[in-house]
Amino acid sequence: MYRLAFYFLVISGAELKNSQSRLEQITRDIIQFENSIYVNSRNIDALNDSYCDIYIHESIKAEINQEINDLLDKKNYLNCLSAEDCFIKYKKDKSILKTEIDFKIKQKTDQFYAQIKKFDQSCENRDAYERINLSLCEKINALKNERLTLQLFLRKNK
Repeated sequence: MYRLAFYFLVISGAELKNSQSRLEQITRDIIQFENSIYVNSRNIDALNDSYCDIYIHESIKAEINQEINDLLDKKNYLNCLSAEDCFIKYKKDKSILKTEIDFKIKQKTDQFYAQIKKFDQSCENRDAYERINLSLCEKINALKNERLTLQLFLRKNK
């Protein structure tokens, strides 16, 4: 009978020690998750201020589009010139100039689509950070509930 009481005390003592160490771990986890939320929030703000800003994005796209239109206008102007006039004015063959303009148009078009891709990827990254923060908030709430339960258990068993 004494052995049974002794084992009960040992088990209760071990359970109290486990509960206290779990409380400490919960506190560390909460702090770590809160720090992660803070870092993610700063990343979200940075993305919103630069790559995910729709006004900056539209401005860059409009600028590139204007450059493409200017190149197309120049190409149309070259089409109106005779080969001799083109050579006199630009010191190059008309077909070479048109090829150069086509190359620049392709570069600008690639730049335009790269801007769209960069914007979309940045917004996806921002959304991922927001989902991670929501998940971390849920984990923090669950840990706080567990901590409260353990604190009540420890108060009852002191």
